[in-house]
Parts: sequence; C-alpha cells; structure tokens
Amino acid sequence: MKKYLAKCLVAVSVMGMVSSCAHDEETSIYNEVQSNYIQAFNNTFGTPAEDQDWGFDQVMTSEARTTRAMGDYNGYKGSMQPVEWYQDTNDGWQWKTRIYTFPSAPEFPTSRPSNAEYYSGGYKYFNGGSFYMDENTSKHVEIQGYCDMYVVKSGTDSGNVTIESTTKWYVGNVPYGSGQKIRIFVCPGVTLKIPTNDAGNLQSNVEYYFAPGSSLVCETKLKLNGTAIYMAGNTTTTVPELEVNNNGIFYNVGTANIAGTISVENSNSIVVNDGVLNATNLYTKGSGRVQNNAELTLSNYTIINSNHNIWVNNGHYRTKYFAYTATSSSVINNCYLKVDEDFMMNIADNDPDGKPGDFKIDAGGGVLTKNFYGGGKFVAKDNYNNDVTFNGGPFKITMGSKAVFKVTETASLNALASAIATAHYGFEGVGSEYAVFQAKNVIKEGLGEGNVAYSGNLYVSAENHFAQGYSGQYPYIHYYNGCSEKNIYASGFESGKPAITIDPTPCNPGFEGKASENFDVRIIAEDLTATQGSDFDFNDVVFDVTFTSETTATITLQAAGGTLPLTVAGQNVHDLFNAAESEMINTNAPARNGGVTRDPVSFDITGINRANRGKDIRVMVKKNGNWIELIANKGVAAAKIAVKPTFEWCDEYQDIQNKYPKFADWVKNKEVIWYE
Repeated sequence: MKKYLAKCLVAVSVMGMVSSCAHDEETSIYNEVQSNYIQAFNNTFGTPAEDQDWGFDQVMTSEARTTRAMGDYNGYKGSMQPVEWYQDTNDGWQWKTRIYTFPSAPEFPTSRPSNAEYYSGGYKYFNGGSFYMDENTSKHVEIQGYCDMYVVKSGTDSGNVTIESTTKWYVGNVPYGSGQKIRIFVCPGVTLKIPTNDAGNLQSNVEYYFAPGSSLVCETKLKLNGTAIYMAGNTTTTVPELEVNNNGIFYNVGTANIAGTISVENSNSIVVNDGVLNATNLYTKGSGRVQNNAELTLSNYTIINSNHNIWVNNGHYRTKYFAYTATSSSVINNCYLKVDEDFMMNIADNDPDGKPGDFKIDAGGGVLTKNFYGGGKFVAKDNYNNDVTFNGGPFKITMGSKAVFKVTETASLNALASAIATAHYGFEGVGSEYAVFQAKNVIKEGLGEGNVAYSGNLYVSAENHFAQGYSGQYPYIHYYNGCSEKNIYASGFESGKPAITIDPTPCNPGFEGKASENFDVRIIAEDLTATQGSDFDFNDVVFDVTFTSETTATITLQAAGGTLPLTVAGQNVHDLFNAAESEMINTNAPARNGGVTRDPVSFDITGINRANRGKDIRVMVKKNGNWIELIANKGVAAAKIAVKPTFEWCDEYQDIQNKYPKFADWVKNKEVIWYE
C-alpha cells in the first residue's frame, strides 16, 4: 500500500512539473498580449480613471453616471423661472412678485478700434471716446468720467503679458445719474492683475470685459461694489475671495478658481456661471442672486438664508454641505444638485401671503445627497461661519414630473409645524407624472403636528421608513392630494419598488423601479487584436445577458466581428452561429471580406452571480495558440464593457470613438454619459 501511494505521489509531482513549465509559458504569452493591448488602448483613449468599472457596477450605471461636460444639459434641464419681490407703486406700494430674468453673456471685443487713442497713465478725466493702454502704460492708473478703455498687448512675445498698476488702480467717479459707464475691455494675451491695495475699491458703473485668451488675477479679496465683471470662454479668474455687492455682477463663461468664499450680498447682486466655477463656500445674503448654467463645485458650504435670495441651478452643482434656512420662493433646481454630505433645510412656518417657501425641482431634475435633514435636528453654518442649531421646523420639497430626490444614507424628517395641513410640508409631486423620493433610511427625531406630508404624484422608496404613529392627535405622516400609504415602498409598507423607471440623465440620478428591477446587460468585447491607430470597434463578440434567477441567465449571441477562435461561457461562438472562423457575423462587413448575417443564438448558463452583471461570464480568445481571457478590471484598459441592452454596436471597421465621440471622455471619467 505504501509502495502504491509513493508511485502516485511521484506521478502527481511529475505532472505538476510539466504543468508548471507549460503554465509559465502561457503566463508569459498572456502578459505580453495584455500589455500590448493595454498600451494600445491607453494611447488611443487615454489612461482610464482609477474608479472606471466599465459599466459592470450596478450602482454607478443607474445612479451617478452624470456628465460634467459643459453644454450637455440642454434638452434635459427644466425651465422653471424665479420670481423677485417688488413694491408696486401703482397699488399702494404693496409687495408683489414678478418673473425675474438673469442677464445673458455679452459680446466680448477682442481688439481695440483703429481710432482709439493711447492712454499713457496717470490721472485723466474722460468725457467719452475710445482709448487703449498696454504694458508700457504708467503703473499709476486713474481713470474717471466715462469712456471705453481697451487693455491690449503690444509686444510680440508668446504668452500673456501681465499688466499691473502697482502704484494705483482707480477706475470710477462716473457722473452720478448720467447713465454713463466706464467700460474696460481686456483683450487676448493680457493678464490684468488688480493691485492688493485697490481690490476692495472697485467702483460702481464700471464694467470689465475679459475676452478669450485673457485672465484676471488678484492676490486679496476682490470686492465688486456695483462693479460688473464679465469673463468670456477661454479665460481664467484666480482670486482668493470674491464679494459681489451693491448691484455688482460677476459673470463667468471661462474657468474661475476662487480659493475661498464667494459672497453675494444685498441690493440685487448677481453671480452667473456659464463655465467652470470652483470655490470653497458660496454665501447668499439679502437679495443676492445666483444662477449656475454649467459646472459649479464648492468644497465646503452653500448657504441660502434670506427670504429674498434667488438661487437657480440649470447645470451640475456640487457642494459638500447645502444649508437652506430661509423662506424664499425662488430656490430652484432645474438640473442636477449633488451634495456630498448633508442637505439641510428649515424654513418659516407659512409666510404672510400663505405661500410657504420651498425647494423646487423642475420636471426631470434631480438631487443626490448623502444625508437629508428636513426641518431638524441639525447644526448648520451661517454666513459668518457660526454654528446655528435647528430643532425642528418646516421644510418643503416640490417636485415636477420624473424629478428624483435621492438620499444614499439617512433622511431625518421633522417638519413639526402647525401649518402642515395647509402647506403640506414635506415632499409633494406636482407634475402630471410621478416624482420619487428615495432614501436608504427615513427616520424622525421630533414630535409635533406631523413629521412629514407626502402629497400629489409622489412615490417614496426606502429600505427602512419609520412607521405611522401619533403625537397626540397628529399623525407622524400626513397624506394629501391623492397620495397615501400605498405610495410608500419600504419595510412595513408596500413591498419591493414602485413600478416606475426614471432614466439617468445629465440632470437626474435616475430611479430603477419594479418595471426595470433587473440586471440585464449587453456585453461588447475586443479580442485583444486592436492596436493603436486600428479600429477599436468592440464588436468581436456582442451578447446579451438576461438573468432568469440570482445564479442563472440566458445568453443571446448578437454579433461576432472577430476572426479568432472565441468562446462565451465555454461555448464556441462561430460554431453556434454555424459560421466559419474567418467570417464576420452581423457587423455589416462586406460579403467579399467575409461578412455574413445570422439570426441571434441563445443558450442557458448557471453558476453565476447576478450582482456582477455578467462580469463573471468568461469570454476567451485563442491567440498564439493559447486561450486568453478578456477582462474588465477596475481602472485598467478593458477588453469587455457592459452597456444597456438597447446599445447599438459598431459596424465592422468602425472605431467606437467615431460612432460615440464621448467614449474617450468616459474612459477617463465614468460619470460621463457616452451613449444614450
């Protein structure tokens, strides 16, 4: 017995040695093929983002695949307009509201007119006309009266020339009530640096226009005291802090980097962003007005705390904290608001005209936040960086058709207000189609006349939601305008999810309800043959995965543009299509080149995990006599990609970047939507 066992051990050992040698050779070939493919992919599309999961992450595919590209919001964003308060002089000075329209981007002159006269510097009072200054102008600039002044680069050196009036920069003293202005046109090739001593003394009735290719720099807080600054596309603004007050305007179409706080003060001061605006905080005060039409990112706080504030988001607005502690009727999200930590809201219990303030989300708009505090209890910053404690109070989220308010962690609802029965504090769907309030956990912390009201065309979807109960005679949960407990899908309420699907867009995180509660995907793959400059068409095999249970699925082969031996889940693709390996199937390849048409072919598989969305279905290609797996590791060039089942694959010889121009952008930023 011992002798037989020894022989067996020797035999296993020998086989292991032979297998090891073969394995080393296969590994070497595998590494070489993968390395060549990765290099070609990266050279073609760029290095993938570290968190790029190639569509196999269910959460990212359905929730946060929103683009940051400017101009991509049209066609998705809402169109709700803000209103402003005014006193009607024809009706006893009664306070009323009217539609308010933000200013639009102006024209930006790029050169001085031929008749402009040279300004050499020093004090000068102007009575109209066109003038210009350059890098040779005196460091003492004192322009008064009214005129058009062009700031130009006279030299021929490459790059921008910095013009800084180190002795004095004073532009102002426009005749009061004259209707005149001083307009400063900063032309391409000029960086205008506002001196530290003069940055807090910019004057009213003065307008600065920065043309493409120019820049604004200041090393201390820049105060726009009734001053207007317009930054064109392809400009940069670099200042430590920005304060806009007394009807001042900051209009950005370029890239503005504000290291600290943007403060929008009283007297109808305005900030509009049509470009990229980065800052630490944004504070609105009094009648300050803010509109974002593109990409605005704050690393810390957004604070809205005045009944007369106007805040409108028509693009992608991202902030760490969002504190809305006023009763404005013009806090409007027409597109996408992302709050990395806490969205905090507390408004007054009914304003004098019986119309409570609210946070409005227009049809198709969305909010994505980690936590939500509706009413209290929470601590938020004020405009002076002080901590303010809130212990319950009204909140109101008004949502249009297919709007989504998503809380990835906890929503704490504490309206607790006497007017909840009339003002419907809480969440209300006011569109013809349903809106969705979604959260992981919905809790209450206080007792009063009601913690939340759910109203109108609204679904509530949560993993956990506090149960109905009573504080005295008042229910925790109120229902109005057709909404009932049947609209809540959570433990202890309705099971599953509501039968509604809201697709993710650049303005909406999306919601996958019961009707689409599946993980079905289409997988497109490259057989590792593509090289830099050749066609990355991702059609060497295309197949659909339709899950039939947690561990089983039906695979439907749709196309095979590759001409190498290739298997999906162990099944030879060309054999199943009844085609030769040299033939390209369903990719519109010419017949003379081996193009053929075949009906889709299906087969069933077991032993997979639905949560992986097909990533664990092995796709193998035979290269150099060795079988190599097509992989999709996070952050590394992928040979297979998961897409929607409706995705239209590329024709033969058609590069995926040509068919889908945003593909390379998506490779480097998975939040980009690269196909519809």
